[in-house]
Amino acid sequence: MQRKNLERLQSEIDSYYRRKSARLRKERENAKKAKEAARKLWEKEDKLIPKKRQLLNEIFAWRDGFVKTKQFKDLFKVLKEKFSDEVFLFGSGYGALSLDNKGNLIEWRGHRWGRESVILSNDAKTAKRFAYQYFKGVNEAIKSGNVYEAMETKLKEKY
Repeated sequence: MQRKNLERLQSEIDSYYRRKSARLRKERENAKKAKEAARKLWEKEDKLIPKKRQLLNEIFAWRDGFVKTKQFKDLFKVLKEKFSDEVFLFGSGYGALSLDNKGNLIEWRGHRWGRESVILSNDAKTAKRFAYQYFKGVNEAIKSGNVYEAMETKLKEKY
C-alpha cells in the first residue's frame, strides 16, 4: 500500500515537471513570436517615418496657430482658476495628448498611478518613437474639431 502511494506521488511529481516544461517551452515560443511581431511592426513604422513627419508638421502647425489665438489665452485663464495648466486634446490606446499653458504638446502614457509624460518635438526622433496610428488619430481629431470638444469638456468639469 505504501509503495503504491509513493509511486502515485512520484507519478504526480513527474507529471508536474512535464507540465512545467511544456508551459515554459510555450512561454518561450510566445515570447519569440511577440518579439518577431514587434520587430515587424517597427520595420513597418520605420517605413512610415516620412508620413509621420508630415502628420507631425500638420499637428505642430495647428498648435502654432492655436497658441496665438484669443481662445488659447482665455482658455488658460479659466483653467488657471481651476488649478490646471494643461488641457486634454486626444486619447487612444497609444497614449493621451494634452496642451499646456506654454503651448507644449505633452504625451502621457501609463495608468493613473504610474504615468509618464513626454514633451513632443517636431523632429525625426519623435516621428520614430511614436506609432503612425497615434499621429493619424491626433491629426484627425484636429481636423474634425474633436480637440476643441475635448477642451470644452475640460471647461465644464467642476473643481
